[in-house]
Amino acid sequence: VTECFRISTSKTKPSPNVVNKLDKLMAKSFAGPFVVTFAIAVFVLMMQVLWLYLDDIAGKGLGFFTVIELMSYKCVGLVPLALPLALLISSVMVLGGMAEHYELSSFKSAGVSLLRIMRMLIIFGIVSAATSFSIADYFLLFTSPSPRDSQKSRMPASA
Repeated sequence: VTECFRISTSKTKPSPNVVNKLDKLMAKSFAGPFVVTFAIAVFVLMMQVLWLYLDDIAGKGLGFFTVIELMSYKCVGLVPLALPLALLISSVMVLGGMAEHYELSSFKSAGVSLLRIMRMLIIFGIVSAATSFSIADYFLLFTSPSPRDSQKSRMPASA
């Protein structure tokens, strides 16, 4: 870190190679906690759905794979809820860990702005928002039943 951000007396900008090293550092330190927190968020939300539908599922004689199929359809619907939660928790974890090890202080003393340090996290948040929107807009329609199907199942059979 000290080699990349050496304070010089000249008014030159850091080379693009140095900028890429900061982005790589942030991406590496962010990817692991994001995957773990995303998996935990999906699991917690899935358990909430499972407890909600437990009365409807239990005692019906459904097979194991039918229940797994139902849970996988519900899991797709939980992705737009779990992505922002995982993004927030993992960002706090990464920046908190950097602050604890005085990495943020060394970047600030080298003249790197906080917005520049967080640039990779902001880009990842924008990509995450686009992914969440596309899943909610396109894929969620295929995993939930259409309103026409639910109306047919509620209508009494006419004789």
